[in-house]
Amino acid sequence: MLLARGEALPFAEGTFGLCTFFDVLEHIEDEDSFLKELRRVLQPGGRIFLSVPAYRFLWSDHDVSLHHFRRYERQGLVDVLTRNGFEIVRVTYAMATIFPLVAGFRLLSKLRPRKGDAKTSYVETPDLPNRILTRLLSSEGAWLKRADLPFGTSLFALARRPT
Repeated sequence: MLLARGEALPFAEGTFGLCTFFDVLEHIEDEDSFLKELRRVLQPGGRIFLSVPAYRFLWSDHDVSLHHFRRYERQGLVDVLTRNGFEIVRVTYAMATIFPLVAGFRLLSKLRPRKGDAKTSYVETPDLPNRILTRLLSSEGAWLKRADLPFGTSLFALARRPT
């Protein structure tokens, strides 16, 4: 097991061909230092594959309780990656099929006064709705093989260190 700060990874320059991090970047206050360090440990032509939560207007107690610093729009994610020396391969929204449910829940929850500390909005999903959601997200995965999605609750990015 290795424990290290993302801004000071204990690896030589050019160690990795691929770095993945899913729902991590929004937790890092200084995203630029983290991304520069990832670029350093990637081989020339190496790639990063990541996901982040989408849309500032979806900010809620869920984000506060999970210690997020930000949510992203597509162009904002492209901007942060390119300013830190990455070439964009692909950026797309994902989880579009659940977007109306999540957006509705988050927007309605803003109308209610908060009671106590911020809490996550994870809910236990009964078996039948879980199977339906799994099928919806599987069909979305098939769509993403062919084209990007114009909206969703998450963003996925694939970028590379220039050669």
